[in-house]
Amino acid sequence: MIRFFFLSRQETISFCDFVMQQGAKFQVQWKGDNKGGNQVALSGEEWDKVEKEILIDILITIVDKHRVPKWYEQLVRSHYYYQDPDEIGRILEICDWLNDAEQRRKLGVDLPAYRNVMRDFFHQHVHESGVVDFSGLMPFCLQSLRPLLLDYIGSAIDEFKREEDYQLWVESIRRYVAAKPPRVKELHLLQKKQFHFYLSNGKLLTKMEIKALLRTEPVRFISGDADDHSIAPTMIYVPEKLYIYGNDPSEPKIQTIINIFQEKAIYKPLSAFPFKHTSPMQ
Repeated sequence: MIRFFFLSRQETISFCDFVMQQGAKFQVQWKGDNKGGNQVALSGEEWDKVEKEILIDILITIVDKHRVPKWYEQLVRSHYYYQDPDEIGRILEICDWLNDAEQRRKLGVDLPAYRNVMRDFFHQHVHESGVVDFSGLMPFCLQSLRPLLLDYIGSAIDEFKREEDYQLWVESIRRYVAAKPPRVKELHLLQKKQFHFYLSNGKLLTKMEIKALLRTEPVRFISGDADDHSIAPTMIYVPEKLYIYGNDPSEPKIQTIINIFQEKAIYKPLSAFPFKHTSPMQ
């Protein structure tokens, strides 16, 4: 038999729920004590490494659900000195994204999963018999996680600052475009591996034409991965309506254009493109 001690009733409920999802593997006895805590006794006919790993996974999930968000917020406030609730909320959202390995890869964040650190920690403290004082272990769990959580927060703050810079850039270009009279009523953007721009009469804008137009502009349109030649025609012609045809509206450069033109930008499926595409299908 193994017993777990929790001070938090909500953590106790979560623990029991997760254990019960394992079916007949464990028999559960939950009782309160005179100190306001909660004891959960688990017994089973067979105990081996599989059962131990199941329990460790459950404990990791509880820490991830109930403790890590609070630890993140404490560290954002105490270590990085953020106080604005909106800024803290956005940083915590990014930290949550970084829990996913694919998101870390996309953002270029080379950090290990902190769940692995928790796994090593609980392997040292969970045995087939005895008592696991979950609440008592939490300060030590935080101590083992703290350096990695700070790295996660640091990466989240870097991304948060990039977002702020991007929003400032978008707003400045939006003001520039709003103050400029439209050159055309319509501009059509074909989203392929490269962007292709067409006037309303079906004429394709060539790279040479775009380069020539860029030389006449007083500002450059560069932000992050967005380069002049992929987004500049929209801001040079400042169309009253911008029609975008493609299959991936989430592409960053497309999102940049939509953020700038807002309701003037209309995204349509690739099949709705009204002209013959005369360039190589790139």
